[in-house]
Amino acid sequence: MTIITSNMYLGADNPGIKTGIDVLKNESVLPDGTLFTNPVTSHGITRTKKMKYYFEILDHLKEIHQSYIAHSEKGEKNILIGGDHSIAIASGVHSLENYDNLGVVWVDAHADINTNDITNSGNVHGMSVAALLGLGDDGLVNFVPRTKYLKPENVVYIGLRDVEPEEQALLDKLRIKHYTADEVMSLGIETVMKESIAHLKAQKVKNLHLSYDLDSADPTLVPGVTTDVPNGLDLKQTLYIFRQLHKAFNVVAFDLVEFNPEKDVDNQTVDFIKQIMPDVLK
Repeated sequence: MTIITSNMYLGADNPGIKTGIDVLKNESVLPDGTLFTNPVTSHGITRTKKMKYYFEILDHLKEIHQSYIAHSEKGEKNILIGGDHSIAIASGVHSLENYDNLGVVWVDAHADINTNDITNSGNVHGMSVAALLGLGDDGLVNFVPRTKYLKPENVVYIGLRDVEPEEQALLDKLRIKHYTADEVMSLGIETVMKESIAHLKAQKVKNLHLSYDLDSADPTLVPGVTTDVPNGLDLKQTLYIFRQLHKAFNVVAFDLVEFNPEKDVDNQTVDFIKQIMPDVLK
């Protein structure tokens, strides 16, 4: 198992994320042998092709990807912790290059399927799924040479509740399977997972990349996130998602992102992370 951490905050344009890895390290959340990427820094906001901090983000994505190449062995599980969701572009590309017909389950309040053409904020953490699909700016999509792109039919979203109209249009156009948090509540998490697993198995998915954003959880339970949205998932639902996916597929990679210590209250988010870590490291 290879565990890599990042303090990437530029993709969300929120410096509160910078100390997340330090906090988790001090709280003894990170296992021995965890690898630490170089701290991300910026001397001032830049905007290239409607994307903030474009070149700094590309450099960091390359560093994460190279770390996996240098340290990860074929067939072992890769875990990426910390930073904003832009870093999942690096981990996702690594998974795609190493596993045919990769499935991705994206547990998030946000769809992250913006491109530089339709973005309203310019924040790259909202472009991660689009980049994995091969959509948007070529420099971001192909930050390293790649031969494989995520198939829309191999994606399932769980927990959506803050999707921009342009993103919803893409989800509909590409016919990507997705469940809102309201649908999770109305259908029940058991039904959602049964349907999600059946959908991916129908695509003959065996290997799965699980990308988890802490803002998928309800902010009353997990306040320490960058972009909190009311009425999210609870701990029981979150663990059920993880455990059902581990049972059904070979989970080859796991992202745990968007911890923002500046917004945490009484260490609630740290405590939540501690409770889910055994399943992250499974």
